[in-house]
Amino acid sequence: MRPILPRRRPAGAPWPRSARTRRVSLSCLSGLRRAGLSAALALAAAGPVQAAQPWPAKPVQFIVPFPAGGVTDIVGRLYANELARLLGQPFIVDNRGGAGG
Repeated sequence: MRPILPRRRPAGAPWPRSARTRRVSLSCLSGLRRAGLSAALALAAAGPVQAAQPWPAKPVQFIVPFPAGGVTDIVGRLYANELARLLGQPFIVDNRGGAGG
């Protein structure tokens, strides 16, 4: 019959095998940390390259979800004109009426 509680390890006795494997797995974690840090640095280094690209590269399409001639169309065109002036990029207002209009 096996005892319910495990026996205590005598002083100076070697650690059981499971404790040794835990130490080895912790050393593997440091390798994973290094790999994760390397991946994070590679992604961070790619950020300035993407930021150097001009934005936007083509005209911006401003979608108004109502038919032309209404209040929302007028307000959308006012916003598009102001944004084009501020950003120096052309804005195209595209009216797309829904199922009701």
